[in-house]
Amino acid sequence: MLKNNIEVDVKVKCIEAETTQARLVEDVGTTPSYVNRLIKKNEKIVNKTFI
Repeated sequence: MLKNNIEVDVKVKCIEAETTQARLVEDVGTTPSYVNRLIKKNEKIVNKTFI
């Protein structure tokens, strides 16, 4: 299984897109706490979008 670090992936994508996590939250239409929970959660997330 391919494991990735979602926190690093999100930060890298934000840098590449010249945006912030706050802007990402607005674009996705969710809450900052939800995005933070997904990013910081110890369980690995398999995200086919990044893969």
